[in-house]
Amino acid sequence: MTSSAKPLAAMPQVPTMDSLFPGSSIGGWHGIFAPAATPKEVLATLAEAIRKAVNSPEMATKLRELGLEPSGLAPERFADVVRRDHERWGKLIRDNNIKAD
Repeated sequence: MTSSAKPLAAMPQVPTMDSLFPGSSIGGWHGIFAPAATPKEVLATLAEAIRKAVNSPEMATKLRELGLEPSGLAPERFADVVRRDHERWGKLIRDNNIKAD
């Protein structure tokens, strides 16, 4: 079973958690961050270069071999993903009084 909402391209026959327990998927992501004061033009240039690299045939193939799905989200959409996960996991941590040792 995979923790993603959609089947992985590398293992399409493996069921997802979401298919058995709707709403239980745990999607992972990788991202590149820049300092808050980075000019928007620089961010746009970096985002486009990263998107092209991630979606190039060579890199996309390698990422899929590793069980990852390339996307190259726009910075605003990636910020939404980070915010959503921060809220989801923050709530879980607070609700269960989880503490770092």
